[in-house]
Parts: sequence; C-alpha cells; structure tokens
Amino acid sequence: MVYYKKLVILLFLATFFSVVFLFQQGVLAETLEASVVVNQVEDQPTLARRVVLSEFIIEGWAYPYAEVYLMKDGIIVDTSTASQNAKWSSHLKNLSPGVYNFAVRAEDAVNKEKSSTISYTLTLVPRMTTTVSSVFFPPTLKISDDELASGESLEATGQTVPGSEVFVYLDDQEDFIDKVAVNSEGFWNYFLDTSELEIGRHNIKVKAALTVNDQERYLSYLSPPQIFYLKDKIVDKPGYEEEAPGEKKPATYSIADFNQDNKVDFSDFSILSYWWGKPNKLIDLDKSGKVDLVDFSIFLYYWTG
Repeated sequence: MVYYKKLVILLFLATFFSVVFLFQQGVLAETLEASVVVNQVEDQPTLARRVVLSEFIIEGWAYPYAEVYLMKDGIIVDTSTASQNAKWSSHLKNLSPGVYNFAVRAEDAVNKEKSSTISYTLTLVPRMTTTVSSVFFPPTLKISDDELASGESLEATGQTVPGSEVFVYLDDQEDFIDKVAVNSEGFWNYFLDTSELEIGRHNIKVKAALTVNDQERYLSYLSPPQIFYLKDKIVDKPGYEEEAPGEKKPATYSIADFNQDNKVDFSDFSILSYWWGKPNKLIDLDKSGKVDLVDFSIFLYYWTG
C-alpha cells in the first residue's frame, strides 16, 4: 500500500516538473498563443457592407433670375437662381439608392409669380447619376380683368425664356389661336379681341417654344388657365330700350339679373354659383368682397323664375 502511494506521488511530481520544463522552453506558451489567435479569428465580427450612394441632377428653363425650388419627398432640399437666359440646374449628392418623389417650382424675380409644380417619381440606383434635363416651366400668365363686355380687349401678360415664342390657347381648343414674340427680358403681352366670342365663361392658357442652336426645339408645359367672364353689356352703365320710334330711354335691370335678360332665373343662379367664394364686383351684391350666403339671400329676393 505504501508502495503505491509513493508511486502516485512520484508520477505527480514527474508530471509537474515536465510541465514546468515545457513552459520554460516556450512550448506551452506557443500553444496557448496559437489558441488565442484562433479564437480571435473565429470571434471576429462580420464587416458591414459599404453603401454605394447615388446622385441626382435636374435642369432646364424658368424665368430670368427666377428662384427655383427643388423638393424631395415634399421637403425643399435645394434652391437655385436662374441665369439671365433663364437657365437653371440643381445637383443632389450622397443619396441612398431608392424611390423618390422629386418636384420643382419657380418664382419669377419681378412679380413673384409662382409657377405650377412639376413632379417626377424616380428610382435611383447605386453608382449612377440620374439626370432630368430640359425641364421647361410654363410662362407666367396674368389677365387684365376677369369680367368684361363683349368687344372689349382682354390683355394677357407674363414672362418666360428670352427669345422664345408664346402660343395662346382659348377655352378647350387643341390648336393655338395666336402666337407672340418674347423680348430680351422674357416679357410678353397679348391682346385678345372678344367681339367674336360667345357670352359667358372662357379661359385662356399659354405655352412657350424655344429653339436652341437653330435646330433643337423645346416646348414648355401648358400654363394653368386664367378664367374670365364675358357679358353682352356693362351692368354698371345704363343700357337703352326703345320707348317709341326714334326715341330711347335708359333700360333698367334688377341687380340680380346678371345676364340682363329681364328676369332672374337659373341662368343668373349659375353665374352666381360660378363666382361663389370669389371676389366679383358685379355678383357681390352686398359689396363684402366676395360672393357668399348674404348675396344668395339678396338674389332670392329678386327671383322671378
């Protein structure tokens, strides 16, 4: 029994000194070091993928020195100023690939007239620059009056690209009725003869055309319509009716007889409805600045059917 105990002790001591000896020789140290390196490689985190970004460019024509606003998903992200010849551009960098809604609108430098908004839905891809070119804003358009008598001239004015042409469209006609030149500052004006137009509601629209290098021809977007109402007589001036052969006396009309047919009926109601909520010095019977329920009450008072 004692013999076996001594043998165990001797084996333990031999093992212990062997380990010490190996450690001193660097064998165990190298083994441990190798084990650590292996663990570091195995536990090394995966590197995140590098995102490759995109760019977006949009350019075209507006009005001389106009401010052009670029919106991305409804938020203004860039503002550029057009040159003297109305050329403008915007450039966005570092955009993540994906689908965006881009929109642009312009404001002329003289009258601060705002253009209609032009929008594009585009998909941007990695490592690519997406370019939208030749965006041509519609000319600005203002009219001299929103109601006038048959035979009076309606003046239309506005601004667009210097050296271009403006085409005038009336009502729902597909073909333009006339064209006018644009001066060196981008301004244009046009006089519409109303003598041949029917009594009632009309609208006028314009579009510009630009020729570049005597070869390429670009067309602008069509402007929003400007509405005007044409009457056969001027209400606030007395008309005349026959009293006897060779004699005339001033004609009298109810203030609610908007079309002056000597009765207040559904024709007059349609006129009042058209101007509802808008200013019109002839339809605004109580002179409050807009056509509303009070004017409707006065209108009913004069109703004849």
